[in-house]
Amino acid sequence: MKPRPAWHVYRMVLRLCAVALLVVGVLAYGFGVLTWLIGETDEACAQGLVYDGADFVRMRTSLLPLENTCLFADGTTRSGIPDWVNPLFFTGIIGAVVCASVSVWLNRNSNGRPTD
Repeated sequence: MKPRPAWHVYRMVLRLCAVALLVVGVLAYGFGVLTWLIGETDEACAQGLVYDGADFVRMRTSLLPLENTCLFADGTTRSGIPDWVNPLFFTGIIGAVVCASVSVWLNRNSNGRPTD
């Protein structure tokens, strides 16, 4: 007789995966916000410390996606947020939702097998 898969182990692994991905996403976003708050990118751009090819025009900021970008007169931009923050944040959140959804689906479709 063929052994049955251990559904409770799969669900537990998926739950741990969801929590881990959520934590990674939130930590990445928190690091980006911290960089934004203590980075003083606007001061560096306004004083010409970042780019001296054109005049500083304005800052473009957003919380979702996280953005803190200097805009210069010639179209050049300089971001104060590391490039990896937004992809890691969104990947972590989407991955957590997928893992949690599959765990719930396995729990509902266990076909009479005991659930935890």
